[in-house]
Amino acid sequence: MPIVELSLDHIAKIFQPEFLSQLVHITICGNYGDAIFARDTLNIVQFLRSQNPQLDIELHTNGSARPVKFWEQLARTVNRCVFAIDGLKDTNHLYRRNTDWDTIERNVRAFIGSGGIAIWNFIPFRHNEHQISQAAEFARQVGFKKFYVKRTGRFYLHGELHQSLPIMNSAGQVVGQLELPTHKSLRNPVAEALYDKGETATNYEKELSQAPIRCTVQNSGSIYISAEGFVFPCCWMAQIYSHKSPSKRKVQILKLINDFGGGLEAIDATKRPIEAIIGSAIFQVAIPNGWNSGPERLEICTRQCGPFRLSASQKTSSLI
Repeated sequence: MPIVELSLDHIAKIFQPEFLSQLVHITICGNYGDAIFARDTLNIVQFLRSQNPQLDIELHTNGSARPVKFWEQLARTVNRCVFAIDGLKDTNHLYRRNTDWDTIERNVRAFIGSGGIAIWNFIPFRHNEHQISQAAEFARQVGFKKFYVKRTGRFYLHGELHQSLPIMNSAGQVVGQLELPTHKSLRNPVAEALYDKGETATNYEKELSQAPIRCTVQNSGSIYISAEGFVFPCCWMAQIYSHKSPSKRKVQILKLINDFGGGLEAIDATKRPIEAIIGSAIFQVAIPNGWNSGPERLEICTRQCGPFRLSASQKTSSLI
């Protein structure tokens, strides 16, 4: 997996004034990393704000880095910050690997204390589900505006609801286990419904191969730009790296880009205008054709925008 980031120069080149001026919202959220570790993040959000004062900017982070001054300045620039904190001091690090609770709390307090609007997203597992009420109360006391429980669909894979999943380090070695929450109310409702009706892996795959795909981002008019500068319709399609042997979805996406564009350079916004990429055969022909039934049907589109949208039913209403 490459260690990459977008610099301020990259952003200024990608987001030309005319394009940037018509944008309504930008979410800064990494597929494989966290924006606060990129060197130019603060300069980038300040640039975006200066070029489009009405732009709604939302940053997602684990909050476990950077000095207080960074968070104070960030609070005055972004519209809100969504903190992914999955537990309290004794549990958050079990899923959010190598994070430090004291650093997170210090940074959260600095951000909120400087007027920043903070939202807490909490993913429940067996090891932290007992802490939800305590975490919500802590969030209220600190000054978070919202506290959401996100019921993950990651335990439902290939037609089977797994009770646990391995935690792997950067070398691909198993270093622990994540377990499904005990309480069904904390589990992803779509995954539970599939499990309760006895959906088999064979039936699940058959239904996925035939059901209609309704592309979420086609309706919203949004795109995703990766840390390399690659333009995809969404973050799901941008997941082209893996620890293990290449997955079907990765192979399909890379083949599509090679067949219709000649390689990743065809979707590189540091080398081509975004408008040209969006208007290319990759976006206008190849991807929509991948929604049709048949062997070339895009697996990632089927799973995320098909009939069983495990990611669409995650959040509960705010607990504060």
